[in-house]
Amino acid sequence: MIGGWYFKDRVGEQLVARCLENFRVLFLRQPDDAQIKWSVAVGVVDARAKLGPFNTTLHGSDGNSALLREAQRNFDLWLTSTDFGPALCNLRAMRLVLAYEMN
Repeated sequence: MIGGWYFKDRVGEQLVARCLENFRVLFLRQPDDAQIKWSVAVGVVDARAKLGPFNTTLHGSDGNSALLREAQRNFDLWLTSTDFGPALCNLRAMRLVLAYEMN
């Protein structure tokens, strides 16, 4: 991991780093083709785009739109996988630690 977390103490930093890494492992434990499609779809999305233009791209008829829809289908499948529940628990724990450390 490049960079790091800088909190009140090392315990919080380690907890957040582990939660994020556990989430990443659970998310990436999907088939290789799904990971590739997500990776390509991320490259298609403009991080500064508002919801309206993104929605237009998602429902368009070009190649980028098809890539985004396929990535969404793979993500929807992941939401019903056995990895989703534990991954969500890691994000919840991460959010709690972040909220504590920000106060």
